[in-house]
Amino acid sequence: MIAKVGHAELYAADPTPGLVERGVEIEGSLETGLGHLDSPRFTLARRLLLFGEVGRADTALEKLEADAAARGDDYSQNLILWHRAWAQWAAGRLRPALELADRAQELGGQIQKWHEHAWVGRVRALVEADLGLVEEARASARQGIARAQELSLDIYEALCRSTLGHAELVAGNLEAAGVHLRDLADRLFAAGLHDPALPLWADTFETLVGLGELERARVYVRRHEQTAKAIGNPWAAAVGARCRGLICAAEGDWPAAFSALEQALDNLDGLEVPLERARTLLCLGVTRRRAHQKRAAREALEQAGAIFEESTARPWADKARAELARIAGRRPSSNEVTETEHRVAELAAAGRSNKEIAAELFMGLSTVEAHLSRAYRKLGIRSRTSLEPALVKVRATAP
Repeated sequence: MIAKVGHAELYAADPTPGLVERGVEIEGSLETGLGHLDSPRFTLARRLLLFGEVGRADTALEKLEADAAARGDDYSQNLILWHRAWAQWAAGRLRPALELADRAQELGGQIQKWHEHAWVGRVRALVEADLGLVEEARASARQGIARAQELSLDIYEALCRSTLGHAELVAGNLEAAGVHLRDLADRLFAAGLHDPALPLWADTFETLVGLGELERARVYVRRHEQTAKAIGNPWAAAVGARCRGLICAAEGDWPAAFSALEQALDNLDGLEVPLERARTLLCLGVTRRRAHQKRAAREALEQAGAIFEESTARPWADKARAELARIAGRRPSSNEVTETEHRVAELAAAGRSNKEIAAELFMGLSTVEAHLSRAYRKLGIRSRTSLEPALVKVRATAP
């Protein structure tokens, strides 16, 4: 019963101090192991993961997996494998995470676990998206959504939909991400799911800011930060501070933006969540570049890029490199398309909306429009349909 109450309290973000630890003590006195749903050790491992203590969480999960395998408890082993994949993702070890997801999915298929595809959509799609396997991530997420709808698992459907939103955000498709993420917060709050450490919150807040829905983002971030503070979760607090910084940056309040982003980095000190740190450094670098602090921007972006590269998070590494190029590029002549104008034009030629371009390049909508206008003038064109042929000519004459 302690395990079940503790599990529910994690979702509700309303823990009873010391309860799960007492359950772990009792479980340690038993002669036989417990299934994951009855195990306070599993509940504690999940809490450690959500609070950013990923190494401790994975060590505990690995021991739980071995115990489940030894007693032939395939059902528990399957779910523990999914959580180990989640832990590896949080630790920035994306390839090992995908390998664990493969094992979990194979075992789930063998035992015909009834909601296996929901976990495929919830965890595997998350890993695939950050590896740059966007089409695979979309397929996994949609598979999970379909299975959750078939079983009337509303929470799982929402969580799988959040990973589909994550995939679109990573791919730079802001409008599509908004379709999946915009209303999730209200749905989950209504269902009693308040856990501020779930990956969906950062994606939701960033998407809303990118779409210019600042007031809605502000309301959600304020609530998020209050919950994170109430339960003492530093990872969730870092997400809230980072997204508060993005709101301030979107409003042009540079001092408040820098303060919030630095606070987010401070909250991450000691936690084993490198991708979260890299995403925060990316936001800090972009914000400093926009505030014309080139040296500080370059430093933050180089740190972010190094972490993304080490984690094999290719699309995020590409974003960091693109931002660095905007700082380091040579000064063009007044009639030459700048690197930034060229990047904006390329995305427009690929069919991205101005809002989507703004989100991908972390700039304001009016800035995108200004870059496009200058690119049109320098390329001698008047419409989006002429962009690609004009860019082909530029590439052909480039040194």
